[in-house]
Order: sequence, then C-alpha cells, then structure tokens
Amino acid sequence: LTRAAGVLAPPLYRAWMGLVWRTSRRVDRGLDDLLADRDGGGRLVLLMWHEEIFSAPYAYARLGIRGHVLVSRSGVGELAARISEACGHAISRGGSSGRGSRFRPPAIRGAIRWMRDHEDGVFATPVDGSRGPRYRMKPGSLLLARACDARVVAVRIWFRHCVRLPTWDRAALPLPFGE
Repeated sequence: LTRAAGVLAPPLYRAWMGLVWRTSRRVDRGLDDLLADRDGGGRLVLLMWHEEIFSAPYAYARLGIRGHVLVSRSGVGELAARISEACGHAISRGGSSGRGSRFRPPAIRGAIRWMRDHEDGVFATPVDGSRGPRYRMKPGSLLLARACDARVVAVRIWFRHCVRLPTWDRAALPLPFGE
C-alpha cells in the first residue's frame, strides 16, 4: 500500500494542484519582484509554516523556484519527498521528529554543502518543523542562511478556500476556484 501511494501520489498531487492553480486567483505581495531582482544569482532561504506543506512544492515550481527541501524521515515524509522531487526540488532527509532528530545535524550539513555548491541555491523548509509546535520557529533555516551567506525571505502561501486537516499544524489542503 505504501509503495502504491508513493507511485500514485506525485501525479495525483500535480493534477490536483494544477486544477487549483488554474482555477484560483493568485495575488503576489512581492515574491515575483524578489525573484526577478535576483536574476538567477544569490542564495535564498525561504521560510514557510508547516501548514503550507501541500501547496508549497507546486507553487514554488510554478514560480520557477527549484529549491533544496529538508523532509522528515517519516512515512509521510517519504510521500512528501516523492512529491517534491516530482516538482523538481532537491531533497535532504532529516528533521526534528522523534527519533529522527539524530538526523538533523547531517541533514543541515548536507543542505549547507548543497547551497555552497549552488551560487543561486534556494533552500525552502517549514520553519516550525515536522512536529511543531505550530508557528514556533526552529533555528535550522537561519543557521543554514548564516553559513551560506544567503538572504532570508518569509513566504506565505495562503488559500481562502481550503480544507484544514485535524493535524498539529492544521495543514491547509487548497481547493479549486478560490483565492
């Protein structure tokens, strides 16, 4: 069942998010200008909340951002990694959840190596981690930005019409025909 989900999740995700993207109104509050100003150069660390985990991989790819993403080693993390890879993002596995916290330092070191190898590297990850608490920022992204001399940008992907899941982060599953 897990293998089937891993195979089916990326195309189903892209189809769903494609429908949401095509039927929803997008309002930009400066990210497009920031990306245009970069001219493909300079490292960037994008900060987001975990509740945006469903929309971020697709939205970033549609905006031309091919970033490096830190994904937890959990079973759900495996699906997230496959979805993010299908959207063109590089993946590091690690994070702060339970026993997975022992993987955090190697994952951060791997992300730092990747960013240093890419002058135009973009790192994007939920700053409240994979287990929360909700809206409480953890230091990994800022440590990475400092180590790589990258600009830090807070990004918010918000949908007026969404289903909020009964999870610690109240993850938002965007619905079509919204804002």
